[in-house]
Amino acid sequence: MTRTLLCYGDSNTHGTPPIIELGEYRRFDAANPRTAGRALPAGAVSLTESWLMVAASGALFFLACAMLNRTALLIAPFALGLTLVYSLTKRFTWLCHVVLGLALACSPLGGWVAVADGVNGYPWVLSVGVLLWVAGFDCIYACLDADFDREAGLHSMPSIFGRTTSFRIAVFFHLLAFGLFTLTGVQMGLNFWYYAGIVITGAALFYQHLIVNPRDLSLLSAPRVYYAMAADGLFFRSLARLSPRFRAPTAAILLQGGLVHQQNIAVTKGARARQPETLVAV
Repeated sequence: MTRTLLCYGDSNTHGTPPIIELGEYRRFDAANPRTAGRALPAGAVSLTESWLMVAASGALFFLACAMLNRTALLIAPFALGLTLVYSLTKRFTWLCHVVLGLALACSPLGGWVAVADGVNGYPWVLSVGVLLWVAGFDCIYACLDADFDREAGLHSMPSIFGRTTSFRIAVFFHLLAFGLFTLTGVQMGLNFWYYAGIVITGAALFYQHLIVNPRDLSLLSAPRVYYAMAADGLFFRSLARLSPRFRAPTAAILLQGGLVHQQNIAVTKGARARQPETLVAV
């Protein structure tokens, strides 16, 4: 039951920001050739429908938190507020990537609170690692719109410092992130499978930085990196197979989802081990 509520709450809080972002930036998205085909700027979804989805997602998020425990409900406004605010920061600061990282850094903390009903024993280095990991990815992803952002007066690291410098910043962020992920495992005494996930994810990230550069941004997502590694003979060949229907690397996508889920389970088990007296059977 606890895991079900965790997934339920997480899906709703992370489903809300993209809707807000589309609502806030719909005129920018409509003017940007890369995003003009999205549902809201293309007119497939109305602004009213978008805000109704925001309200419904927010309500379901608070409901899930209330069903978990009091602490989860108390920190819910802060967590949801961050996810709503980050989409506005591109208007005035190039640190918008860090704000996005901070919003998603609440995810492992939320999982811990959901299980332990408190923050005692929580490995804060994990959240700092997530912050840097997400900020690095978002910094690279923003390179796709660097020219448009600059012309539209929007702020991002690529639009201010250029694509090459932004890639270097992302590498620095990711090196720090994986160092902190490793430190998390040491602090919590996690098992072999956690470190195995870290090694596989780290190898894919390293390879991504080799094949993605400021002049070629076609392989940005982690599943595509696994696909490229497999196609180059550096990983299991089965990951290079494309779905006949969707022409997507289905196996690589499932691998990425499985690795993230496995690491979340490892940290959740750590919370149970550290706070056994606070757990209530649900």
